[in-house]
Amino acid sequence: MEHRFPKFVLGYFFTSLVVFALILYLAGAVYATKPNPVDEATKAVVPIIVSRDTDPFRVLLFGLTFVAIGINTRFSLLKQYKVWSLFIAYGIALLVIIALAYVISTSFFLLK
Repeated sequence: MEHRFPKFVLGYFFTSLVVFALILYLAGAVYATKPNPVDEATKAVVPIIVSRDTDPFRVLLFGLTFVAIGINTRFSLLKQYKVWSLFIAYGIALLVIIALAYVISTSFFLLK
């Protein structure tokens, strides 16, 4: 059986390193006089990354990550190893848990 490394993990790792380097640079250069420079640098960097029109790209790339996982999934191997019964058992257990959670949560909110 061939084991392939998911390449999107390298993208996450590289992006994390870039953001980490940016935070360390800002903590050392810009916010060095503050009492907690790493926290100040993080508070400065995170809104820039998240809010400046990057949200559509984040959502797109996040979705593409799961598309890549789906493309790399070999359903024939799932059939070969007979794990479909595990999926069915998981689905039944999940439905039972959802039903119980619904009953418990509605009973709490109706008693209010």
